[in-house]
Amino acid sequence: MNLLARLTRRTLLFIAATLFLAVAIAGSWLRYDTSQREERVLARAAAAAKLTPEANAKEACAQTIEPLNKVLDNMSADEDRSREALGGYQSLAQCLGHLGKLPEAAAAYGKAIAINAEIGHLHGDVAVIYSRMKQHLPAERSARLAVQLDPLIWQAHRQLARVLAAAGKIRAADASYEEALKLAPREQLVKLQEEINQFRSSAEQGALATGDTR
Repeated sequence: MNLLARLTRRTLLFIAATLFLAVAIAGSWLRYDTSQREERVLARAAAAAKLTPEANAKEACAQTIEPLNKVLDNMSADEDRSREALGGYQSLAQCLGHLGKLPEAAAAYGKAIAINAEIGHLHGDVAVIYSRMKQHLPAERSARLAVQLDPLIWQAHRQLARVLAAAGKIRAADASYEEALKLAPREQLVKLQEEINQFRSSAEQGALATGDTR
């Protein structure tokens, strides 16, 4: 009986250990599978946000926003995945911008910035959204912060120029365009100069004609 009891205990312990291992493996696989699915959603969202023309981006973004929001909700409590979450919020903001959902886009950029406020282009991107909403003060504030963080990045100066132009601050916009020209690589100069020429032509016909030369 003692031998039988010992064998029975060993068998039960073996079964318990096997079950514990099986549960652990299943849990690990489930986490891996979930992570893989989330990574696919993030990749699709990033691709959708960068599509051209605009119509293609809108169609792709409309299909990815709901699953992307679910993924980001799952990530919100995991500090180890903050870098992935930042990219996800950036894609979400870009897609919402394509769809014309500007307040939601600004909020998504805000969440990305909350994860890392030292990334200059995020401030530049949200400045564009504010400018589209005619919120010129926060737009200028964000665009200037982007220049402060990335003073040698020509796109930051161009973005500030666009924001200032939209606010009617023509002279300040012109000065920022000049800074962008100084920093832009040679292959970008022709296109940038064309934009500046168009801006100056519009300024002469509009803002300068009214005497608003701020």
